[in-house]
Amino acid sequence: MLFRSGKEDYLKLICEIDLLTKELAKRQLDTSLQFEAPYKKASDNTKKASLYFSLGLCAILIIFALFYENFGNLYFNLFFIFLVICLGLLFWHYLITLKEQNKIKALWDNEFKIDEEITKKIKEKKYKAASSALNIIVFSENYEILMNIKDKTLRKEKYQKLFFEYVDALDYLNSNKTTYEDYLAYYSMWEANNIYQ
Repeated sequence: MLFRSGKEDYLKLICEIDLLTKELAKRQLDTSLQFEAPYKKASDNTKKASLYFSLGLCAILIIFALFYENFGNLYFNLFFIFLVICLGLLFWHYLITLKEQNKIKALWDNEFKIDEEITKKIKEKKYKAASSALNIIVFSENYEILMNIKDKTLRKEKYQKLFFEYVDALDYLNSNKTTYEDYLAYYSMWEANNIYQ
């Protein structure tokens, strides 16, 4: 007889993991659709504005260097002032596009933080599910041995020793790279093999 203590908790955790994983996938798709194209557009606009500003600055410096001797001429001075004002407008445009890009990035980062929180919850639930699955296996396979120990402290020590033996065995099978998914897959395989006993 298999004693399946904690089976309901395990199934509840697996269901919660599935729901959170679906929620995370939907959020990531929505976030990507919402922010990726506008961020790329804002980034491209910022690059263009930076290029225009740089070219304008170079043009003013070249004009100033080439026509330095005409600096006292009124028309040249007006033209030069016009170029400096245009350069100022290009710089102002650059700052506006940079601000827009940073605004979109900040909103995207906030959404990413929410996604990280969901990912953290998924990892916690996977850890609990893996632990619960291994608890079910250890207790089911060693039920008689554990129940023959009358002292609760000794029973608990024996259980912990058996639990870590299973952990070590799974680590050995997976070259010390056992993941939550490995524990859950092992439980599914174990359950399929022991369902009719």
